[in-house]
Amino acid sequence: MKNRLFVILFIFVLIALLTTQCGGGAAPDQKSSKKPDLQVVAPTSAAADGSLDGKTLTEDRCSACHSLRKAVSRPFTPDDWKIVVDNMIGRGANLSDAERTAVTDYLAKTYAK
Repeated sequence: MKNRLFVILFIFVLIALLTTQCGGGAAPDQKSSKKPDLQVVAPTSAAADGSLDGKTLTEDRCSACHSLRKAVSRPFTPDDWKIVVDNMIGRGANLSDAERTAVTDYLAKTYAK
């Protein structure tokens, strides 16, 4: 009986930890009243020609929530990269319109399908 109680308690704790670590919120297609945590980020450095550096932005902003390996683990078409980046902005990634374009262009050129 004690073993059974221990197993049930262990499973409950494991589920609670996984739910906490994996978001555990509403499904992406459902509206959630919880607002994503926004991060304050330092201004980005521009490339030598004055344009935004998509690689640096990708490394700084994307790695704030997940590894870069995960971010580029699958190649996408340029249109798909736009969808992915917009999805991440919807989840709380802090990118201006110009930064969004720089990141999307970098990902599309570097990790294209």
